Amino acid sequence: MNNNLINLNYRNWKDIEMEGDLMKKALIAGATGMVGRELVEQLIKDASFDAVTVLVRNRVAAWDNHPRVEQVVVDFEQLDALPPELFRGAFVFCTLGTTIKKAKTKDNFRRVDHDYPLGLGQLAERYGSDGVLVVTALGANAKSAVFYNQVKGRLEADLKALNLSKLHLFQPSLLLGEREEHRTGEKFAMGLAKLLPGVLFGKYRPIAGRTVAQAMINVANGVDAPETITSNEIARIANRAP
Repeated sequence: MNNNLINLNYRNWKDIEMEGDLMKKALIAGATGMVGRELVEQLIKDASFDAVTVLVRNRVAAWDNHPRVEQVVVDFEQLDALPPELFRGAFVFCTLGTTIKKAKTKDNFRRVDHDYPLGLGQLAERYGSDGVLVVTALGANAKSAVFYNQVKGRLEADLKALNLSKLHLFQPSLLLGEREEHRTGEKFAMGLAKLLPGVLFGKYRPIAGRTVAQAMINVANGVDAPETITSNEIARIANRAP
């Protein structure tokens, strides 16, 4: 891999490490998606985090020169090229995900929704991250006949097999919020939820991307939570003060 693909201010991270373990770091993969964008915006305002780093394929203009955000341009096929400093003592937030339509093939979908998140988890294990928080999906089941749910379930099982200091799997139902890409299924479900609000409840209730992001941050900040968290519990955790 061309090392120039990793655009990282090493000096900032080495300074952070020199200041000791009291520094609280967030590392985000999937920062340009619905939940990921909300995570970045909320973490920027969260004084409990001293460093916010995002892994991106291409730099995001809105975060260029932002005093609270460090962008790392990375090839997700070469995650092992990332320096240990990014992971050591950090909370790793992963909101990576795509669709079959966008991925075009099942192999490409599996790569984005399973291989990349698992690779990040393995690096978190190797370098001693403080916790790994991953968005999967309601219905995740490695034995499911539904390919999407099967991939998500395999990811969860593989992450649980790692020796992580902390792991939380967020399983939202229908996500509400603005996306860059159009998802027909979500649009239909949102319309149904508005017409028949009593139909989707409990763990099936629709939930805003910003609420998922807030819950993830609250868990990283010490709010008690189970390993697997569905929509109804995500909403409760988002409203709890750390």
